[in-house]
Amino acid sequence: MKAHRIEVIVFLAFTGCVPKATNVTMSGTVYDVPNAAGSVVGGATVRTLDGTGALVEEATTDEGGAFTAAVPAGEGFFVQVDGPSGEGYVPTAFSGTAGLNDFDAGIGFPWVAAPDWFAALQADWAGCPGADVAGVPGSGVAVVGEVRMWMNISDIDMMPLQVGADVVVSPASGVEVSGCYHDGDGAYDPTATGTGPDGLFAVFGIAPGTASGGLAATIEYDDTSGVRRPVIYQYTAEDGGLVPIYPTFVYDE
Repeated sequence: MKAHRIEVIVFLAFTGCVPKATNVTMSGTVYDVPNAAGSVVGGATVRTLDGTGALVEEATTDEGGAFTAAVPAGEGFFVQVDGPSGEGYVPTAFSGTAGLNDFDAGIGFPWVAAPDWFAALQADWAGCPGADVAGVPGSGVAVVGEVRMWMNISDIDMMPLQVGADVVVSPASGVEVSGCYHDGDGAYDPTATGTGPDGLFAVFGIAPGTASGGLAATIEYDDTSGVRRPVIYQYTAEDGGLVPIYPTFVYDE
């Protein structure tokens, strides 16, 4: 399955000595696949949470998929999106950092996984433990992504894919789960211990996180000098849900 590109969302605003607001407003449009490449989703529920996992606001998208919701000003936050009930959407979770001003979330953030998209993801990772039962309550959380080395350039496709990175996801409580990876042909390789040439990984069956960051995805990788380094991404997610990180950035010293 070809990786769909989602930029890590970091919102920054500089306002001098203006007093900090409690919340700012994020606006956006929810689609059913990454990168606004599919259809808009009306009637989706968008929940924003603060860094402790506490609910900030719950909003419902209109017929055009549009929404507005408050997020904590100048802080990290989480977003969880559920599609209309009974239509098979897989709850999809994101994280971000807000500035001190209202902002547009931008194209492709957030979105909610359509049934067909998620089924293709499962087929792509057939054989990876937990892939076959993912996406439903009781199956835990799926964390998927593509590891790239961060470079200060505008074109993400020019940032090198990271080979040999290993991923471990740790829930707030429960058992750590190691990643699955592809071989050189883009198929699941049960013997692989790190990312293959496509930089992709998948982890299924994670205990859902509900507070204080919930899930910690730790990526260990070799920088360009050969030093092994870790980078950690934190999320909260629903049982049976998805955390997509396309790409997952790692960094040189």
